[in-house]
Amino acid sequence: MLAPRRVKLGNFTPPERTPWGGHKILAKYKAGLPLNVAPATKVGESWEVSTEPSFPSVLADGERLADAIARDAVGWLGREIAEKYDEQNPLLLKLIDPATTLSVQVHPPEDHEMLAPDESGKTEAWVVLEADPDAAIYLGFVDGVTSADVERDLMAGRGIEALLNRIAVQPGDVFVIRPGMVHALGAGVTVVEPQRVRPGRRSVTYRLWDWNRTFDDRGEISPTGKARPLHIRESLAVMDLRDAGTTVRSMRSAASASSAARGTSVLIDEPELFVQQYAGSVSASLPARERMLALMCLSGELEVTWANGALTLKGGETCVVPAAMTNVQLQLQDGRAMAACIQS
Repeated sequence: MLAPRRVKLGNFTPPERTPWGGHKILAKYKAGLPLNVAPATKVGESWEVSTEPSFPSVLADGERLADAIARDAVGWLGREIAEKYDEQNPLLLKLIDPATTLSVQVHPPEDHEMLAPDESGKTEAWVVLEADPDAAIYLGFVDGVTSADVERDLMAGRGIEALLNRIAVQPGDVFVIRPGMVHALGAGVTVVEPQRVRPGRRSVTYRLWDWNRTFDDRGEISPTGKARPLHIRESLAVMDLRDAGTTVRSMRSAASASSAARGTSVLIDEPELFVQQYAGSVSASLPARERMLALMCLSGELEVTWANGALTLKGGETCVVPAAMTNVQLQLQDGRAMAACIQS
């Protein structure tokens, strides 16, 4: 019988893959949990819910999430999602903490002509949990920038920081990043990142610019190191040159008001992604959306109950709730939690 299941802890990217990682994931969001990781380890990403082979989620009893879904794809994913995605899970949910600014990137549309049959673009979003003073993100370009401007400055070695749309952020900000939007997550901006990825394909990220940095063999920034490969031609072909400022300000105003509120509030309700937040001490019903829901407790304690069972999540723990489950109740004690799913 299907039921909510806890996800095993510790699905972290290694420092050599994400050398830009910080210390907040271990020191704050996973503090006090039984982790087989040295406390001083830098962690850039915690893959909370994933069926990607690179970092797949394992359930608390040792079964892979992908295997559980394979036994009853409709029950776990819902009929519409199961049929659209060949009975595989398109949801990826991460917790990200950068100590240095990430490279400037762009994702292609899912079926762009440049992509190989086993490749896909993706849609993702950032829910800002906290931001250091003066922390910022980069989304799109300032008004009037052309593709020729971008290519000229890159080829001249000047970089493109002056062309990018820099946005100072604060906790509670929410940004949806669709294919074509150039973006970079800034140092000190900790986010929850839900993504829609195409199962069975490798999600593609093009690196447009890397702040003229060079790295040593350990992945650390070094003036005598080598630059990471760029994908300038591919990025120029897929990036959206429209100024993102107006869209960002509109999204930010609505989302920030919701994110700052105590109680239950919807942070993202887009064609691709849905995210609902619970803050404070809250009693609520988990939305019945006929989709698998990832339920992440960020702080406090979250009790999840259903007709014949219950589990309790501490801050830093995540569970998955099958689409077939109805009448799932939540009781949050003095904390913050989020539920996320794929809409289409």
